Amino acid sequence: MKLHLAIPYPLLEKRLKEVLQHRISPEVYLEAQVLEEVNFQKLTEIRSSLEKEALTLSLHAPYMDLPLGAQDPDVRRVVRKRFLQTLKVAERLRPLNVVFHTGFLPPLHSEYRGVWLERAKELWRAFLEEAKKANITLSLENVFEKIPEELLEIDEGGYFCFDPAHLFLWGSGNLEEWTEKLESRIIEIHVHNNFGKRDDHLPPDEGLIDFKEILRKIREKRGIIFTLEVFQEEKALKARDSFRRLLEEMEWRI
Repeated sequence: MKLHLAIPYPLLEKRLKEVLQHRISPEVYLEAQVLEEVNFQKLTEIRSSLEKEALTLSLHAPYMDLPLGAQDPDVRRVVRKRFLQTLKVAERLRPLNVVFHTGFLPPLHSEYRGVWLERAKELWRAFLEEAKKANITLSLENVFEKIPEELLEIDEGGYFCFDPAHLFLWGSGNLEEWTEKLESRIIEIHVHNNFGKRDDHLPPDEGLIDFKEILRKIREKRGIIFTLEVFQEEKALKARDSFRRLLEEMEWRI
């Protein structure tokens, strides 16, 4: 089991010494602009620095304006371009997992869900094949998906990044239903909290979500990654340490 902390790539590059000092295993968020400008030699240096400290990392691919089920051929070309750029970064950094969003927006895409789904499956299948050649693991994260089947339909045999806070805000069905249907394929869990109104990305002990209950529902797995997605920098390290104590209390091996 690994405990990661979400960090945008520019911040990681600028403050790498602090990351190493605080023994942070990062989940590195890649914006589109980063992919356009990234220095591959710098990526190699970052990977080497983390490895020397026995720190691991995961990646979060860009997701703004990048729907897997896009119908417009030009949009699909951009989605594929961003994937290939992300894969090149992953080949340098060698992450444990690369997280993707499906880009499904219910108010926009529900009317033609069937067509959207076929396009998404086609593109995701191609992405998985490319990633397999490079020995890179990919996973799909739930965001606006209402039910677990909306992820399972796109990827019938791969991995998922489960985000309980997104389920709480936008999903339907209960936690048990989601964990039962996805559990054997959950490779990562995003850890943040909210009060049911917006995606606040609060520390896990500040909102309405009971992470003890989530840990009870999910059996301990050796390779699972917990990533703290706390966007208030002054609370991020405290949140990581607090969640580590919760894992120890629940007798999860760190």
